[in-house]
Amino acid sequence: MIGLVKSTFFEIKESSITFPKTYLCTEEMILKSFKSIDICAVFTNKRIIFTKLTSISNKLEIEYVPYRTIQRFTFLDSNKLKSYTIELTLPELTLFFSTDIQSDAFSFKKLLDEYIK
Repeated sequence: MIGLVKSTFFEIKESSITFPKTYLCTEEMILKSFKSIDICAVFTNKRIIFTKLTSISNKLEIEYVPYRTIQRFTFLDSNKLKSYTIELTLPELTLFFSTDIQSDAFSFKKLLDEYIK
């Protein structure tokens, strides 16, 4: 994995993604994008793409993760705090994706339901 991610990922607009779209396969579309402190996570209709800009060489590290490697995911909501978090468990790593918009949280949950078999 690109590195251990301790901070939560927050949803970003597709235009803020830090990798060229030439890395996408034929007929691959970006469905959701999230950013942590220094890592972007892009969910496509085929896989998850993690990108990180290295500080030393300023090169882009890219790692592809198939949906089948996801062991489980948990939807957590806090109506009092108006916060919605999806906890995603990969082998040896748990990631947290957060949004404060309920419809975005439910659409992300629906995306995971559809692609995780």
